[in-house]
Amino acid sequence: MNLWPDALCIADIDKAIEQYGFTDIDRGNLQGLANLNQPPVIGYRHFVDVVAWNKMAHDVVYDELKNGNFPILLGGDHCFGLASLTAVARPSWEQGIPLRILWLAAHADLTPSVLAP
Repeated sequence: MNLWPDALCIADIDKAIEQYGFTDIDRGNLQGLANLNQPPVIGYRHFVDVVAWNKMAHDVVYDELKNGNFPILLGGDHCFGLASLTAVARPSWEQGIPLRILWLAAHADLTPSVLAP
C-alpha cells in the first residue's frame, strides 16, 4: 500500500502548490493492483492488472492535459511511470511541439551515462 499521496494531502501539499500560482484540483486516488500476492504468469507478475492500471492513469493524465491542466501524479511505483510519460508525450507528438518532462523520484536509479547529452 502506498500512503504517500494521502500523507501529502494531510500535510497540505495543496497550499504549497497554490503558492506557485496553480489551482489545486484533487482528482482522488486511482485504484491499482488489488492483490499483490499473485504468482507470476509466464514470467510476469500482474501483467494484465499493470496494463489496465497504466491505461487508466494514461487516460486521466491525458484528459487533464487536453483540458489545459498541469497534472501531478503522486505515488506509485516504476511500472506506473509508463502511463504518465506516454500521456505527456502524446499531445506533444500530436501538436508537433517539444517534449519536456521533470521526473522526480525518491532515489537515484539513473547512471551518469544516461544523464549525459
